[in-house]
Amino acid sequence: MKTATVSALRSRLSDYLNQSEPVLVTQGGQAKAVLLPVSSVEDMERVLMANDRELMKLLEEADRRISRTGGIRHEAFWARVERETRARKPMRKRAVKR
Repeated sequence: MKTATVSALRSRLSDYLNQSEPVLVTQGGQAKAVLLPVSSVEDMERVLMANDRELMKLLEEADRRISRTGGIRHEAFWARVERETRARKPMRKRAVKR
């Protein structure tokens, strides 16, 4: 992994953005951030989701619940998704003919 100071990053950002490996950003000799290359929107979404603490807590709780209960059948899951999706959709008002 390459390393760059904040001042080097500031002056040569476009060079660092073209790196194919992560760059550790330091300030005063201390690690402050990591600049990660992404080649697609999906890569960016994976990085953002993997670093979302609330999402990780939610997934960990779901894993624990599945381990305890065995989860639900595939068909039951999608039926529930469908019911909840319909329940959330606002009712559309019909256009009034004049």
